[in-house]
Amino acid sequence: MAAPLKNSVRERWNAGTPTINGWLSLPTSLSAEIMARAGFDTVTIDMQHGAMDYRSMLEIVSAITATEVTR
Repeated sequence: MAAPLKNSVRERWNAGTPTINGWLSLPTSLSAEIMARAGFDTVTIDMQHGAMDYRSMLEIVSAITATEVTR
């Protein structure tokens, strides 16, 4: 059985450390990667209020998977 993935946000919350969230509504993988590397602890991918479709979301998740940000 594989070990569970590390959830750095949950660890920060348990330690009482503030968490900074970025809000992504631009439907491009480049903007997602920039936000993921900008120092946010989490990035929320907003598919409700922006012009993002399922294909864009897949590209965005692929772009930020290689970073430490929680999505």
